[in-house]
Amino acid sequence: MCGSLDSDINNRGREMEFYNQSWFWAGFFTAIGSLAGILIKEWISTRSQVKLERLKLYESDLFKAYNNLYQFISHAYGCLWPPNDPQQEYKDLMKHWYFKDVKANMLFFNSEIREILRKLESQYDCLLDTDLIPEKPFNVFYDKDLSTLLRKLEKAVKKRIDPMIHEGT
Repeated sequence: MCGSLDSDINNRGREMEFYNQSWFWAGFFTAIGSLAGILIKEWISTRSQVKLERLKLYESDLFKAYNNLYQFISHAYGCLWPPNDPQQEYKDLMKHWYFKDVKANMLFFNSEIREILRKLESQYDCLLDTDLIPEKPFNVFYDKDLSTLLRKLEKAVKKRIDPMIHEGT
């Protein structure tokens, strides 16, 4: 019985001896290093993919915002000239196009575009609330400023969107 116990201890001792072998540690660290490399590569790849998807979503939203603004400008040209009832047509344009499709995307636009849009909105607010005093009377705004502001908006939109559309061509 004691001889069997001694042989078990000796066998365990021999089984544990492979920890003392250099080939074990070289193989162990090689395997651990390879596994760590794979995990790090996957982690970096996943983070890069997430960033790329965020960028795609942002550019998609940005393009939609500028597309809505361009549609607003086109619609303004079409519905405001020739004028029948300029004040009512302007109110309708702002209510149904500006506030519906453009205002919600204001943060996507640069400061030049936001300033022009603020002027359009300010004039609209003054039409709705007679207690407010506009920067210019509506007739002067409509006859002299509106078409200039719309052309500036159109130019700014094209300047921003053209590089996005024609980037790879």
